[in-house]
Amino acid sequence: MNNIVAFVSVIFPNNLKYFDSFLESLDKQTFKKFDLLLFNDGCANDDLLKRLQKYNLRFEIKNPKSKIPVLIRSEILNYIKEAKYELIVFGDTDDMFSKNRIFESYKMIKEKSYDIVFNDLSIINDAGNIKHRNFWNERFVNGKLKVDFDFLSNYNVLGLGNSAMRTHILKGFVLKIDISIPAFDWILFLQLFNITPKLLVGFSNEETFYRQHDQNTLGLSNKIGRESLKKLYNIKSKVYDFCKLHGIRICEKKVVEHERFGELILNDNNHLDNHLDKINTNKNKLFWFEEVTL
Repeated sequence: MNNIVAFVSVIFPNNLKYFDSFLESLDKQTFKKFDLLLFNDGCANDDLLKRLQKYNLRFEIKNPKSKIPVLIRSEILNYIKEAKYELIVFGDTDDMFSKNRIFESYKMIKEKSYDIVFNDLSIINDAGNIKHRNFWNERFVNGKLKVDFDFLSNYNVLGLGNSAMRTHILKGFVLKIDISIPAFDWILFLQLFNITPKLLVGFSNEETFYRQHDQNTLGLSNKIGRESLKKLYNIKSKVYDFCKLHGIRICEKKVVEHERFGELILNDNNHLDNHLDKINTNKNKLFWFEEVTL
């Protein structure tokens, strides 16, 4: 395979029911000169081959050494650094994509000199029906936003389901990880920005059709209760504590702000119930990291 663009994703058994929809949306991309790099986390290779061969895609199945999700994604980054691709597009195997997603990512990185591009999210349910269209565009003044280090420390908008990057920004980059933190993408991009704060990030109106189902680790919540909120609080605490520990100075302030949320909201049942009412009234409009923000 000798394309300069690769589409990278992980397939695992829980996502097999959505896999054909994922492949079909890649097959319909207007930009065809890309390789699909599929990292197999526990599926039968023969089954994957049978499904893949139904589509006109150039693909390669990789079998990672680890079975731990965070370590698999770390392996992916190490592979990308050694491969000869110039541009990597990320996507999840339970999602689908608008037909120009890869083309727009390519154009913005190759022609407009962006280092990273992230595209909009349209929220779909398990069956693929749209629940909320253009999630980020609607939120951030029609896509006119500046994604810098400060913004990224508050908003985990760059995910491995809706982003693309030029591979040279990974040159010499050594990722630090904690396998107990599921928010891998947030930790990744905070570390990248810590090393290169002036990375240029562009927003594309193309869509990832972001599927919400029971197996989602993090995302949007239909309804959230006390214990769920505390769990999200702890995950966000781990992100900020980890980044502070590894010298990301902007997270020193975020640790203090986040602890204040815990003191004001989680330690007072009346405030906690009022906060839950507020976020449940706005369900499907808040991402998990916003649900634990004052």
